[in-house]
Amino acid sequence: MNRLSIPLIALAALSVAACQQTVLTSSAPTISVIDRANEMQNVLNFDSCLSNGLEQDAQAAASDEPGQYLASAKTLAGCDAKLRDSASLVDIDQRMQAKALAVQNYIKGGDIQNARLALMDFEASFDGADLIFADGSSFTDTMHVLLHSFDDRVGYKLASLNARRKVKDEVRRAWYWQNN
Repeated sequence: MNRLSIPLIALAALSVAACQQTVLTSSAPTISVIDRANEMQNVLNFDSCLSNGLEQDAQAAASDEPGQYLASAKTLAGCDAKLRDSASLVDIDQRMQAKALAVQNYIKGGDIQNARLALMDFEASFDGADLIFADGSSFTDTMHVLLHSFDDRVGYKLASLNARRKVKDEVRRAWYWQNN
């Protein structure tokens, strides 16, 4: 029995040694707790910035002071930067509305140059996506009408834009009186 057990023990030892432990690894990137905490802090910073900007906007509307509109616009224009690489964690409509309100508040504050820059930033940030007003008109078309000058074919350009009718009518009226 001794002779038979030695080869069996050796065979068992070789069998065990031949087995390799298999570790399943995922190819999906893992996110650390610190990275996740940083993302959540970025979202909280955005929310705080947005709340401050909206509060400043309400104060500006109540007082109708251009300086307060500009302060609100500056705050709102900077909110998106607070997200850093966490932009996908915030609803895109909320981000678009913040940037759109910044454009409008720059106009109300009288800073047309920064309004133009903010509109360009809006368009670049959202790859041509647009907000639609309750009357069905386009935010970007309306802002383009308000912020950009037109040549003598203003009527043709305005007709092709989905801007608010009242804004287009006012631009046509101003253009007419400038040229007649």
